[in-house]
Amino acid sequence: MFRSSSLSQYIDFCEQQYYINYVLGYDSPANMKADMGSASHLVLEWLAILKLQYDNGDEILKLKTGAVDVEFERSAFYEVKVLSDEDVKKINKSRINKQIYLPDAQIKNGHVRTGSYVVNTLINAAYKYFSEVVSPDHKWTKATYKQTWNCTWMCMEQYNRVYDPRFTKILSPEKKFEFEIDEDWAKYDYFLKGKKMEGRLKLKGTIDLVIEVDNETIEIRDYKFGRMFNWGKNEAKNYETLQKDKQLMFYYYAVKKIFPQYKNIMITIIFVRDGGPITVCFDDSDYKEVEKMIKDTFLEVKNNNQPKLLDPTYRDHRCNKFCAFYKKQVDGKPLCSHIHNSINDYGIEHTTDVEMVEGFTPGFYSAPGE
Repeated sequence: MFRSSSLSQYIDFCEQQYYINYVLGYDSPANMKADMGSASHLVLEWLAILKLQYDNGDEILKLKTGAVDVEFERSAFYEVKVLSDEDVKKINKSRINKQIYLPDAQIKNGHVRTGSYVVNTLINAAYKYFSEVVSPDHKWTKATYKQTWNCTWMCMEQYNRVYDPRFTKILSPEKKFEFEIDEDWAKYDYFLKGKKMEGRLKLKGTIDLVIEVDNETIEIRDYKFGRMFNWGKNEAKNYETLQKDKQLMFYYYAVKKIFPQYKNIMITIIFVRDGGPITVCFDDSDYKEVEKMIKDTFLEVKNNNQPKLLDPTYRDHRCNKFCAFYKKQVDGKPLCSHIHNSINDYGIEHTTDVEMVEGFTPGFYSAPGE
C-alpha cells in the first residue's frame, strides 16, 4: 500500500526510514509543532463538517466524536463580532515573534470576526484532545495554546477569508480514499512469517478538504503550518517544485479517480505561517506521468532488498536532528543502524519476520490524529 507521505519518504528522504516505518511498523512520533498543526487541522475539519450541516438547513449543528461533543445553534455559525481596540492590540502583541509568524500576521482596528464562539469552542476542544489524549508527554503551555489559537484563526482570516472552509462549497472534508490498482504490474506476492501474502498495490490516504469551484472544477486544499521547505530534498518549496511534488501528484491521481466528472483539478497549499497560498494545476496530460511515477516507485520498492541509509555516517542533520529511528537506540546503536546490519547479515525476509512490531500489519493506515 502507498500513501502520499510514504511515497515522499521513500523518494525524497530515506529508504531505510520508509522500511522501518511502513514495513516493520515502528512509529515515528509527531513532534510538538506537528501536533499543534494537527490540532488546527482538526478545527478546520470540524468547521467543514458543520458547514455541510448548515448548508443542509440544520437548525442545530452537531459534532460528536472521541475528541469533541458539542452543539451549536445555527445562528452562531456566522455570528459577527467587531473586536475592540484592546482585543486587537492583545492579538497583535501575541504575533510579533517573526520566527513563528513569518508573514504579516497583524490585524487592524475594527477587525470583524465571524463565528467567534463556535471557532474558539472548537479550538479549545482540539487543543485539549491533543494535549491530554494524543500527546500528553509534550510540554503544552499557555504559549503553545496561543500559537495554536493564532494559527487557526489566521487560516480563516488571511487573504479576505478565501481559505475559510465556511465560505466555500464543500464536497468533502477530510476525504479518505482507498482503491486498488487493477494492473498486472501492481501485483505482488511474498512470504511473511511463513505465510504467503499476495494482492495488488493499493493507494490510500486522506485529503484535507475538497471544494467545488464550478461545475467543471474542484480544488483540493491542504493546510501547512510549518516552513515552506522540503526537508527531504533540503530545498525551498515554490510553484515550480510543487508542480513536481510527489504528494500533490498523488492527490491529483486519487481525486481524478474519486471525482471523474470534474474536468479541472486545482491543488492549493496554504502555508499559514510562511508564504501563504500556492495553487498548482494538473490536467489529463499529467495523469500518465503520475501513474508512471507510482508504477516505477512500486517496482523499485518491491525489488529493493537492501534499503539505503540516507547517510551511513549519520552526520546529515536530517538523520541526527529529524529522524526518530536514529534517536531510538538498540544495543547502543541507532535503530536504523541495527536494522541495516541485520539485513546485511540475515537478509531482508528474515529481518522483516524478526523485527516487525508485534501486531503490525504492513499496509495498515490510520489518518493523522486518529
